[in-house]
Amino acid sequence: MAPVPGPRENTRTSTLGGFHIGVSAFSDAKDAAKEFVKFVTSFASQKEMVLSLGWNPGRQDLYREGELLRKAPHFRELTVVFQKARPRPLVPYYSQISAVAQKHVNAVLANKVSAQKALRDADREIKALLSRYQLK
Repeated sequence: MAPVPGPRENTRTSTLGGFHIGVSAFSDAKDAAKEFVKFVTSFASQKEMVLSLGWNPGRQDLYREGELLRKAPHFRELTVVFQKARPRPLVPYYSQISAVAQKHVNAVLANKVSAQKALRDADREIKALLSRYQLK
């Protein structure tokens, strides 16, 4: 496990994600949906998802839970990662930039290209996207 690299020293940060669960204003079953949200976000349910599925919980209190720390000691480091996480940029082309980055990171992890080449190629492709959207 390692922190996400940043453009300069001490600028590392991860982006927030999560369960993305909510209740639609248009739902015909709002009460049942609210109960489901309570169930899925409960301490017990999220703990079970960690133990059974290996998911990172959305609840901060589980990163301090004794049994989970014994089984997943890396939660100590993840606590700091998530506390410093920030929302991803709210831009319409974010998913395109993310796809470019994923493609090149995966190529490095699969030993298909060097990290230097992957970074150069990703930089070129991302700059082309920004140019297309007339951003610098």
